[in-house]
Amino acid sequence: MTVLARLEELRLRTERWWGPVAFGVGYQLLNSVANFLFGLWVLRSLSVDDYGRYTIGLAAVLFIGGVSNSLFLVQMVVRTPEKPADERPAYAARMCILVCALSIGVLVLGGLGSFVGVWARLAGVEVGRLVGPTLFASAGFVLREFAIRHAFNFKSGRWSFEASVLLSVAYLAGARLIGGDTLNLGSVLMAYGASQWVSGLYGLARGSLPLTSPVLKHLTRDLREALAGGRWVFVSNLLQFLRGHAHTLIVAAVIGTVDVGRLNAARLVLTPAIVLIPVAARLLMPRLSGIRETGAGYQRTRSMGYTAMGGLVLIAAAYGASVVVAYPVVVSHVLGPQYEGIRGLIVLWAVVVCLTSLRDSLGMMTLVFKQFRRLALVDVVSVSVTLSLTYWFAVTRGVGWVLVGLIAGLVVASGLLFRVVEQTARHSGPGGSG
Repeated sequence: MTVLARLEELRLRTERWWGPVAFGVGYQLLNSVANFLFGLWVLRSLSVDDYGRYTIGLAAVLFIGGVSNSLFLVQMVVRTPEKPADERPAYAARMCILVCALSIGVLVLGGLGSFVGVWARLAGVEVGRLVGPTLFASAGFVLREFAIRHAFNFKSGRWSFEASVLLSVAYLAGARLIGGDTLNLGSVLMAYGASQWVSGLYGLARGSLPLTSPVLKHLTRDLREALAGGRWVFVSNLLQFLRGHAHTLIVAAVIGTVDVGRLNAARLVLTPAIVLIPVAARLLMPRLSGIRETGAGYQRTRSMGYTAMGGLVLIAAAYGASVVVAYPVVVSHVLGPQYEGIRGLIVLWAVVVCLTSLRDSLGMMTLVFKQFRRLALVDVVSVSVTLSLTYWFAVTRGVGWVLVGLIAGLVVASGLLFRVVEQTARHSGPGGSG
């Protein structure tokens, strides 16, 4: 092979790798900036109490998204490399049908919830009024997550970037439409949901999935296969949800929604520290799953995973430290005077985001190794630690201490997952699973 031929081969390989990476990073940065600015606008537009309620609704959206992710999307990503190349588009189409069925079910529940909410308001009960908007937003979130996962799975990061641009525009339009006198908690959730729907439907249209009758004949088989592994991922995701939102749920029940608002306001300014975790998972999981099936196998997969983990933890630590140092500016120019006195919460959240980067990186490698049951068992232990300590601190010490319970749970999870990754890499050959 001539020198020119080698250079051309290198150029093509670089384009195949860095093209998706560039679009993937661009997608995640734009998506994170859009979500951050929309969340900041909501924080500054609503009262502290209503912002606390908004974060509870958003937690419900993320829970339903986690159900779809565990039962279908993670399974699609880690199992696609096992499928023959000519069957992969049809497999993705069948998973899309399953995700759409889930979205339709959530929408039906949302309609029923809205009907119940009307009667609840007439009866003077406030809790039912947000059920419909929350489930509408959840269905759109589920659909959009599939579109993004599908794009990354087929190394078409351009679709995800375009969908993220559309999401940003939809957020801006929603903020303009519901601003002023029409602004309330329900309209904010509807604007958030509509933006998810617009972006998700565009992503599906760009995916060009082969939704034809021959594709459907294996739908039941794929559903059984997804549920077989997905039930363990669902347990793990449920436990992760409880760990990640224990502070919201427990503080809302024990202390009140005003403190939920303050706690999550401190969290909001730290969220940019972990913006690269989702894009790392979406970019690396398909590639690591493919490497797992090659002669290099688990050893190389572990090495690449640890490299990514080190970078993510370093970025989170650097950003967290900068926010803590710039605390006076953050309160005066970002959050507003109603959120003064939360420096201690910001320091604790900075520790949390570093440990989250560590735990999620190890969790990603555990999923790639298909150690679904062991991941669920690890989360049972760590979430038990989180919930028990968070509740005890909320009752006995106050709102600031609940984050100590979250930190303890993340430390336990990271230590146990590191052991799982090391054991699997040492004892598994190419293509093996635990």
